[in-house]
Formats: sequence, C-alpha cells, structure tokens
Amino acid sequence: MKKKWLSSLMLLGSGLAFANDATFVNAVRFQVENFKTSCGKCEASRPYGIIATADAIGKANLSTDSIQNMRYGEAEIDLLYGFKVGPMEGFTLEAGYGSDYVNWNTNPYFNQKNFNYINLALLGYTGSVDNWFWQTGFGAHLNNDYNNGWFDYARFGGFLWGRYTLTPSVGLHVGTITLTGLQRTVTFPLVGFDWRIAPKWNLDFIFPVQMELSYYLTQKWILSTYIRPFLTRQRLSPNESFQGVFEYRNVGGELNLSYQYCGLDLSFFGGYTFSALFKVMDSQGNKGTYYNFEDAPYVGFDILWAF
Repeated sequence: MKKKWLSSLMLLGSGLAFANDATFVNAVRFQVENFKTSCGKCEASRPYGIIATADAIGKANLSTDSIQNMRYGEAEIDLLYGFKVGPMEGFTLEAGYGSDYVNWNTNPYFNQKNFNYINLALLGYTGSVDNWFWQTGFGAHLNNDYNNGWFDYARFGGFLWGRYTLTPSVGLHVGTITLTGLQRTVTFPLVGFDWRIAPKWNLDFIFPVQMELSYYLTQKWILSTYIRPFLTRQRLSPNESFQGVFEYRNVGGELNLSYQYCGLDLSFFGGYTFSALFKVMDSQGNKGTYYNFEDAPYVGFDILWAF
C-alpha cells in the first residue's frame, strides 16, 4: 500500500504557479521533489533549489475609456534550502526578491511603476501517515523602500495542504490558504483532486492553486492547458499625492510547455487574461474605487531547479 501512494504522490507538484501575493506556495514542488527522491532517508537528496518566474501582460484598455490602458508584469527569484528531520519529514527555507510592474497611462493616483519586495518563507512536510502527504508554510513579502515602517508595507500568508491517495491514480486535496496585510485578511479553501486519467493524460483541479489538464508528449515534455491567477496588493509611497493601497486581480487561460528532468522543471507559457479588476483604496483599505480593464495577451516562464 505504501508503494502505491508514494507512486501516486509523484503526480503532485508539476506546473504549480500561484499568484504574486502567495508565491511561497510554489515551493511545495521543491518539497515534493525532495520527499520522493529521499523517502526513507534522513538526508535530502537535492537540498538546494532555485525558483524563478516572470510574466508580462500586454496592453489592456480600460473598459470605460479606450484611451486609458494598463500593462502589468511580475517577476521573482528565490533560493531554497531543504533539510530532513526524519525519514518522512523535512523543512524548507526560502529567501528571494521580487518586483511588480504596473503601468497605467494617465494614472490619476500614483506615478510609481515598480514595486519591489523581499520574499521570506518557512515550509515543512510530512508523509508519516499512510496515504497522506501534508505540507504547511508561512511567508512574508517585505517592502522597505520608503524607510518609514516595514510593517505598514508587508504582506503575510500561510497555508496547510493535505493530499490523500484515494487510488493509485486519484488524489484528494484539502486545506486552506490565508493572506493578510495592508488592511485586509482573506482565507481561501484549498480543495480538489488530481487524476491520472490515462498514461499520457493528467487532470489537476485544486482550487485555487493548480487547475490544469496535461498531456505527456514524452517522459520529459508536457503540454498543458492552465488557469493562472494573478493577485497583488501594494501600499503607495508616502511621496505620492494619493496615500492609499491598490489591488490588482486577474485570471488567465494559457498553453504551457514544460520540460522535466532530474530535478529541473522548466516551463514556457502564453495565454489571454479574462479581464482585470484594479481597486484603489484609502490608507485604511476602505472607500474602494474599482476599474475594469479588458482582456489582453500574456507570456511568461517558470523554472524550478532542485539539486
């Protein structure tokens, strides 16, 4: 029975790419890689890792005024270190740097276009309960560009994620993700399943972190259709005429081509967003004004290298 659920667990973790406000969740792929390559050992086979991701959304017109438009992009690179504390348990330390790019022409609220942050996270996992694989993590995005109190510009998050092997080809997922900071706290349920439909087909529907249908062209090359969330929240500089917080939300549908081999997972993707919502609030996160931007194309890449 244990061999069956460990084999099924290997389906988990490919293609995951969560939104900007919780990119530390992407490190679960690194933990799965460490677990499956060192299960039963007290040392991680691939203790070091790098995650790099970037995407750019093209010009999207404001729905009520075609003269106004927005371009959006995000990029992040993180270093990972994983270590075992038992044959079936381990932890991961993560540290990195990221940046959001918001370019709204004729922006009536702020002039700044690049919003930078440091990313720190601690994650852990255990496979000591038969048929279950549990992961948890806590992360922070710290922005101290303005030297007037990093806490006012910080975002935090945490998650708990369990996968239960129902059959050798089906896994059930339960858990929760919470994001907080910048005058807002929100909790998402984490629920869904992964299903190896056939030797070359795999379906992941795990809301809100992984929703994709994959076809294995070869053992190394995978073609997927993917639903990608975009979410970021930032506080504006005290040097701006408007003192407040903004939030950007969007969802895209894409084609994703991945290459996976010996701890390397390299993906290139392109797609179209379904329309963006841009919300501007006062410094306490109240009195929100909403702007809808139309659909737009986007491209990007994602790299995980465990070594």
